[in-house]
Parts: sequence; C-alpha cells; structure tokens
Amino acid sequence: MLKKVDRLNEQRAASGLPPFVTGIGINTGPVTAGGLGTPDRLNYTVIGDAVNIAQRLEEFTRDFGESAIALSENSAAALADHAAEFRLELLGTQTLKGRREEVTVYRLHGLADTTTPVDA
Repeated sequence: MLKKVDRLNEQRAASGLPPFVTGIGINTGPVTAGGLGTPDRLNYTVIGDAVNIAQRLEEFTRDFGESAIALSENSAAALADHAAEFRLELLGTQTLKGRREEVTVYRLHGLADTTTPVDA
C-alpha cells in the first residue's frame, strides 16, 4: 500500500497537487463481529478493545507527517514466523489517546527485500 501511495503522490506532484497522506493502524486481538443497527440499516462491524487500539494506532501515524503503518506488539508477535520478511522499526512504548496502559508500537516500512534499510 505504501508503494502505491508513493506512486500516486508522484502523479499528484506532476500535476501540481499536494501529496495524499494516509495512516494505517494494525492490531491483533479478539473482537466481536456482526451486524449492528436496524433491519433497514444493518451494518457489519467489529468492536472491542483490539479495534480501539488499531484506531488509536491509526491516529498515532498522523504524527509522522507522511503515509505510515503502525503495528502493535501483538501484531508484531503474530508475524514472528515471518518477521524477517518485513522491515519493522521499534518505536518503543507509547501512550495512545484514551488509553491508560502504554502500547509497544512498531512502524512497518514494507517488505524487507524491497525497501532500503531503516535505522532503528
């Protein structure tokens, strides 16, 4: 996704448009999923603490000033068998808006074999 955003921004720059900046928050954990609403306005959604953390991680990416993906420690741990395939930068523990407990946060820079090394 980050590569696609970079290509899009190259096109936007060539047209004199400002860059498109997006943030993605990823967390792993239990959720409740299902339809919410009334029969005529039913929406499928997920709720729970894991979803709230993912949303707070997305908000956290706004501090970077560029498109970014932030992962929780739970998601980084879920990648354990494939960790060498990704460029993860440990950002340390962060206090996310609306949360009492700190969350260990990683920044995903893309696939390891297609990105330049990142100083951690």
